[in-house]
Amino acid sequence: MKTRTAAVLLAATLSAAMVPSAHAEVVTGNDAGLSVDGIQAGRSVQLTIHKAAPNPFNDVPPGELPPGGVAGATFTLERLGGYSLGDPLVWDSFRTLSVEDTESAEVLDRFSAVTDSGGNAVFSDLPQGLYRVRETPPADPSKEFRISAPFLITLPVADAEGSSWAYEVTITPKNKPHEPIPGSSGSSSDGIIPIPVPIPVPGGSSSGGADSSSDGPTSGTVPGGPVDETGPSKGIASYLPNTGADVLAISLIGILSMVLGFFLLRRRRTSGE
Repeated sequence: MKTRTAAVLLAATLSAAMVPSAHAEVVTGNDAGLSVDGIQAGRSVQLTIHKAAPNPFNDVPPGELPPGGVAGATFTLERLGGYSLGDPLVWDSFRTLSVEDTESAEVLDRFSAVTDSGGNAVFSDLPQGLYRVRETPPADPSKEFRISAPFLITLPVADAEGSSWAYEVTITPKNKPHEPIPGSSGSSSDGIIPIPVPIPVPGGSSSGGADSSSDGPTSGTVPGGPVDETGPSKGIASYLPNTGADVLAISLIGILSMVLGFFLLRRRRTSGE
């Protein structure tokens, strides 16, 4: 049987802090329409973990370390006991299973691999099962290495089309969010917290350099307190709805004045004749 390779993009940074039980951290592939009976028992699996390189065009903020490369990162795989891939009920549990839920699970096997210059860590001849994956950065204090969050993966996984089980798997974990070094220009640990100045615009929204991707509220609030959504806030926006009406009135008065002036001029010429 021809081996199929699944390229599974891992989004390891989940919104688990908001709803911990509603999001799984298990990479299974597109397995919705597959039966576990199709898994070839005893067949080994090859896993390649590809570490994405940082953007070389990103500027390094003052006070922060330059980014490290993709080589030298260590990925550790732990095969966990108590999760039989031949049991459909176990697969159902993967929908809500988190890394934290597996902390007390028995570790049957442990494997490690180091990324090469291309950012690839290759694991060959892995037994089937549920694996917990952790990344450790290189021991180089002169560089900043961003690592991925721990995650879980089944081996094998379903292929991208959801038509068969894949035994040669490549994944690219997503790195954790960047955390500025305390005291750098990107950190507010020195006690100075920058507060963006809101600029009123029509509709009651504001803009002042705040990051639209932040975790805080983005609707109905501005720095300093809530916004009255029943109408525009005081400032530029509060005058905009009336501006159109004033312009229209002035235009009408101007037109009427021109018509009246033309009429008076014509009447004056007629009287002179």
